[in-house]
Amino acid sequence: MAHVIISLGTGGAESMLIKLIENSYQSVTHHIYLLQEEHENSDYLRKLGVKVQTVNAFQLFSRLRKENFEIVIGWLFHGMLLTAFAKMLSLTNCKFVWNIRYSEFPKTDKKSKGLVQLLRFFSKFVDAIIYNSNSGKRHHEEIGYSTHNSIVIENGFDTELFIPNINRKKEFVLKHDLEANAFIFGMVARFDKLKNQINFINTAYEFLQNTPELERPIYFVFAGKNMLLDNEQIKVVLSSLNKTEHFIFLGEQKQLQHLYPCFDVHCLNSLTEGFPNVIGEAMSCGIPCISTNVGDVQRLLDSCGWLIPPNKKSALLAALTRAYFTPQAERNKLGQLSRKHILDEYSIKKIVNKYLDFFNKIIGT
Repeated sequence: MAHVIISLGTGGAESMLIKLIENSYQSVTHHIYLLQEEHENSDYLRKLGVKVQTVNAFQLFSRLRKENFEIVIGWLFHGMLLTAFAKMLSLTNCKFVWNIRYSEFPKTDKKSKGLVQLLRFFSKFVDAIIYNSNSGKRHHEEIGYSTHNSIVIENGFDTELFIPNINRKKEFVLKHDLEANAFIFGMVARFDKLKNQINFINTAYEFLQNTPELERPIYFVFAGKNMLLDNEQIKVVLSSLNKTEHFIFLGEQKQLQHLYPCFDVHCLNSLTEGFPNVIGEAMSCGIPCISTNVGDVQRLLDSCGWLIPPNKKSALLAALTRAYFTPQAERNKLGQLSRKHILDEYSIKKIVNKYLDFFNKIIGT
């Protein structure tokens, strides 16, 4: 089995590919072709016996012609495009599958708009398409993507790695010199317009202004690529606010399983999503979530948190208020229900089995 992907960085698609391999490499031979730079995850996968190579398009086509793969999966724009070309050129008799991780394409990106048109045309040449959300499948098929052999396989979560741990918050509070009873709203997301962090910071500030802290002082903790105080856009918005000591910026974090348990509530304020890993990971750690109703979040969150419409400040403000004033025992119950929901529906082993069953079905057709 071969995978074609631009890199093995820290995005959601890369994370799902790594989890798929971690949970199947003993029974399935995986080969990864990278279209861009190496990453430390490359060496990690090599230690599992996975062959990882960086190639250009011509090298990829040459290797696909020589290797006897049963199935090749294209991940994200570039992987999808090149696997479609390989199928059209009849380089091999193997099955070609796309793995689409977007709910919808960014509307403001001209390059993405061009790729939408190309990929819509090429979709009829691949043997199957996997989506990670029902909203993504619906959106793509509405704009003309092939409906032949298409399926939704959601993201899966390692419920043995992402576990509740009350000691993590105690350590975090000590490290950052916070009050022992601090109430922490957390957000894990790279800095991006579609993640809508600036709107969230402004709303959080308004919440701080309007909310008596009673017995628990409030903090907002941000983690993710470019979520740092030296980010110019963050610097500008904070310069117009006071109470900035209530905002903590950590930047990109590698061991998120240690971070989620530090939060009382995890927040996602995205304008668009497919099936966000951060919500499932936080829930697996027993942390209730506030999230905008985008992609398949409603299905993922179930009734275990606070769902709000996207880009509606008043709704976000109300959700922050409700979450803060919800009694501790009730929040704990929401956290327990959150973890149970992930265990029952989205454990990584269950999701990997869905992948392998689908691959076997496609190979057999």
